[in-house]
Amino acid sequence: MKKVVAIYVRISTQLQYLDRQIEELTAYANNHQYKIYKVYNDVITGFQSKEKRPQLLELIKDSKKGLFELILFSEFSRLGRNQMELNRLINGFHKLDIELYFAKQNLMIYRKEIDMSTKMTLYVLGLISEYEIKLFAERSISGKISALKNRGINIGGFSNYGYTTDKVTKKMIIDKDEANVVKRIFNLYNEGKSQHEICDILNDLNVPPPYFKRLNNANNKRKEKGFKEKDYKGKDTSIWLISSLNRILKNEVYIGKRYFEFYKPDVDKYIDKEIDDLFKTEEEKKEDVKKERELLEKFEIYDKDLAIIDERLFLDVQTKIIKNRTNKNPEIKYKNLLKTKLICGICSSNWAVGKENDYHIYRCYGSYKGSVSRKKICFDSLQISQSKLNGLVVQLSIQRFAEWQIEYNSQNRIDELRNKIAENNDYIRIKEKELSNIKEEWINFFNKAIKFNIEDNLIAEKKNEYDIENNAINRTIDRYKKEVIKYSEIINSISKMDKEKGLLSKIRELKDKKDLIKQMIDDYIDKIVVYPLYKKYSLIIVCYIDGSESWGSIKSARYSKEELFIDPIFAITPQYISLFYYNEYNKHTCTFDSENKCFHYISENKTLLGDTKLGDYSIEEFITLLKEHEATISFVNYDYN
Repeated sequence: MKKVVAIYVRISTQLQYLDRQIEELTAYANNHQYKIYKVYNDVITGFQSKEKRPQLLELIKDSKKGLFELILFSEFSRLGRNQMELNRLINGFHKLDIELYFAKQNLMIYRKEIDMSTKMTLYVLGLISEYEIKLFAERSISGKISALKNRGINIGGFSNYGYTTDKVTKKMIIDKDEANVVKRIFNLYNEGKSQHEICDILNDLNVPPPYFKRLNNANNKRKEKGFKEKDYKGKDTSIWLISSLNRILKNEVYIGKRYFEFYKPDVDKYIDKEIDDLFKTEEEKKEDVKKERELLEKFEIYDKDLAIIDERLFLDVQTKIIKNRTNKNPEIKYKNLLKTKLICGICSSNWAVGKENDYHIYRCYGSYKGSVSRKKICFDSLQISQSKLNGLVVQLSIQRFAEWQIEYNSQNRIDELRNKIAENNDYIRIKEKELSNIKEEWINFFNKAIKFNIEDNLIAEKKNEYDIENNAINRTIDRYKKEVIKYSEIINSISKMDKEKGLLSKIRELKDKKDLIKQMIDDYIDKIVVYPLYKKYSLIIVCYIDGSESWGSIKSARYSKEELFIDPIFAITPQYISLFYYNEYNKHTCTFDSENKCFHYISENKTLLGDTKLGDYSIEEFITLLKEHEATISFVNYDYN
């Protein structure tokens, strides 16, 4: 029965030919009357040390299946790209009971046992190879350090955005076009633009992003050498990304500082792990532990000629980055009254807060211009002045708040808060008991430690454990105590409001109590839904926790000077007139259909609309009805910021 063999050939570039290797090995197989199962051939570029060899992987997998008995190679270098890798692969195939033949060396490695001469040859070659690899790597690192420190030579890889490498001196130099982009990025961020906005600006201007030119240059080099282009998966090289922008804003290279770290070489990294794992059992794979690299040298190089921006601007930007990172919630940055309650009636997004020119605004978050990570989904909603919308909601709600204080007893709310206080006090007692127990355990341990002369380091460890647990429990107790104080203050406020039966007559006074108004809005308003109407007007529907609704109209922030419903009576404080409608908690007489842009008047509301017929009304028709029946209220700006 003929012996089944496989042939493996490899060439270093696409400019070489496989034919000679295949012809020689095929002739050898025919001369020995071998049956050729398959010819495996890899074409690799040598452009990167970790480039894959798919045919070699397939060869190993077929070896494990026992599809052939012998593999033919033209020479050692066709199997291993260095001697250490060669030895690993030979030992791997030998474990699989596969024979190997290398034509150039005329060396046959048999299945059952490798003879002593071959073992010695392979062992010596392996030791020499390992030494040469380490020596080469150390010399290479030493050369890189010397080139950086003494000659300022760029040691390879992609240059930072804003720089390039001088073809003659091999030093890193400033790329003027990219440097101008870097300056613009820093200036825009320092002026208050967000990273999303800066990316949008650069993408709108078709400014090439950092990886675009560099990866294109890399592929052009591959073309010149006859290699295939690489598909850089996972990188969108056509647009600016937040990650790229963030790296630029934090990189000290733009003030002339560069930092370098070099580690001692690890010989194992020269072994293709994917190939090596194919020879390992599952248990051997589990035992693999990633080694920490040993730091060889760490240093900084400062070159003022490489500075693109000044240090003052860089430090200002770093301060803003830290501030923005720790202040992600715009509600904290721009103190406001309504953000947590506002919802867009069109896209159901929450509303954001910000600043436009000299005034603060509310705006649907879904209406912001889209970027890579956030797409614009709302195209109809309008931005509204914060103080103006605050004034409308307060005016729509203040009467309702007052009525609640008069008509309803707040005892249920007070009882609920008192129950929470009782629960928190129970938690506090439990935690204080835990605190007492761990303290007693620590004291007992400490007394035993003194008595039995336990080592100081063990006592210190136990004390550290006690401190950590003690601090954690104390923090929990403090949190519960703060909640008790908070609930007590709310009860106190509600009790006072219950006593003030004449609250309606004190609405003006109440409006000045901004924190109390904020508390009322948080407690009594479920949500505030905003719908665009027409002519830059929006419909504001304030939904209360009992199911009732107050409606009002308001003009977009940009068109406040063109307000249609302005009070004709001049006042020291500018006043606005808003259309008004009210739905009782147990009887909604009208609903707004945003999809069909109409109002459904479904049940009579004689107080506001008299004998108006039931039915569907367009936005213009319903507004006309409200104006005819004088269903309006006046309001003023209410500045909470």
